[in-house]
Amino acid sequence: MNGDFAPLAELSNLARRYDAIGLVDDAHALGVWELAQGWDVTIGTLSKSLGSQGGFVASSHDLIDTLVNKARSFIFTTGLSPACVAAAQAALSLVQEDPAPRQRVHALSERLREGLRSQGWNTLRSQSQIVPILLGSPEEALRMAHGLHEAGIYARAIRPPTVHAGECRIRFSVTSDHTEADIDKLLGALATLIPLPPSPFPPLHPGGPAKASVAGSMEKGEMPSPYLREWAAKPGEGER
Repeated sequence: MNGDFAPLAELSNLARRYDAIGLVDDAHALGVWELAQGWDVTIGTLSKSLGSQGGFVASSHDLIDTLVNKARSFIFTTGLSPACVAAAQAALSLVQEDPAPRQRVHALSERLREGLRSQGWNTLRSQSQIVPILLGSPEEALRMAHGLHEAGIYARAIRPPTVHAGECRIRFSVTSDHTEADIDKLLGALATLIPLPPSPFPPLHPGGPAKASVAGSMEKGEMPSPYLREWAAKPGEGER
C-alpha cells in the first residue's frame, strides 16, 4: 500500500545466518523490479504485470513435489485454464526480451512522485510504480476520488479495513501504457484539489463582526442608539 521496498537483502542474510527458509511474497515487483533474487521460495502472481490470472510458487524440486502432493490449498484448487497459462508464458517472454516497458514505468513513476512532492502531497515512502497520497480521513479520500473522477481520472479511495484508521489515501498505479501527458493531467487535476488550510479565525456572524456585537446586545435586552438599531436591522450592512 505504501509503494516502498522491503529490506530484502538484509532479510535474506538473516535467513542464511540462522539457517532459516527464506520466502518472499512478490506481487508488484515481478517484471518491473529485480528484487526477489536468491530466496528459497518465491510466491508471485500472474495477474499484475503479466496480465493473466492465477499465481505461482518457485522453489526447489523437492519443495514443489511436497506442495503438489501435500498442500491442501493446491490439491483442492481448480487448475488454471490453458489460455491463462499460455498468456502468462507469452508475457514472461516479453519481460525477459524487452526492458523498455519497465524502464518506462520507472521514469513515469519518478515523474509522478516528484510532481506530487512538489505540490506538497505526502507520498509516504514510495519508491515504485505504486504511488499513494496520504489523506487521513475517509471523507477527504472520497472527496479526492470524486474530484479526480470529475476530471476524467479513475482513482479509488482506499479506506479501512484495507488500511488503518487515519491512513486513508488515494493510490495510483503507473503502467507502461501511461504517457507523460497522462501524468501531467493527473498532477494538474490534483493541483485544483489541494485542501485549503484551516482558517485561524472563528467563523463570522452572517452580518459581520460589528453587526454580530450589536445583535448580541439586542438579544441581551440592551438598547443601542436608534442609529445602531436601524443599522443592525439592514441586511448586508455588517461588513461596512
